[in-house]
Amino acid sequence: MIRGYKAVIDDERRGLAVNAYIAVTPIDYSQEAEIPDKLKNIDGIMSCDSVAGSPSFMLTVRVESPSKLEELLNLIHRTVSVSTETTIVLQRYFAK
Repeated sequence: MIRGYKAVIDDERRGLAVNAYIAVTPIDYSQEAEIPDKLKNIDGIMSCDSVAGSPSFMLTVRVESPSKLEELLNLIHRTVSVSTETTIVLQRYFAK
């Protein structure tokens, strides 16, 4: 039985050469529930996952360049009161 089809987008060909993960920790935990809704329409943020451990959320982001990543981080900090830790992907060996 066929359950569906999917298109695999080449982000580098779309100009999105920088992939990164951003760990997000609220500064004020009373505002934690609002964070995903405030971030969901920001260009460059591909997903927001709730995670166990010290950060509350893990963002997957794709942007054109390191300077665009810096702009995105600045926008996140202007939008919500959080601390962040960013990890840039150097190479993806596989994705399913």
